[in-house]
Amino acid sequence: MTGVQTCALPISVKASANAVKVVEDFTFEAPKTKQMVALMNNLQVNNGRLLLVLGNGVNENVLLSARNLQNVEVMRVSDIATYNVMKAKNLVLVESSVEGLNEMFNLN
Repeated sequence: MTGVQTCALPISVKASANAVKVVEDFTFEAPKTKQMVALMNNLQVNNGRLLLVLGNGVNENVLLSARNLQNVEVMRVSDIATYNVMKAKNLVLVESSVEGLNEMFNLN
């Protein structure tokens, strides 16, 4: 198994435990931590370590909005690793990252 393929299993485990949420692609007009906290509260994923996986064409303000949050890790789908998925209690995927994962796992 390649590193990309080994990442599929922890994502499946998280999904079966209802720890995966898929949201529409979004952007922030400015880097505001308050907006990221509001998003987490709305998704009810503020109770542990969160991994937010974005598509590769990501708005830089989203990345900057999460950098001060201790239990939040944001990464592009091309950078996803098994360790990051396993470490997270909750996994939030934007729609474009799901498409990227499908390509990585040859599910198209």
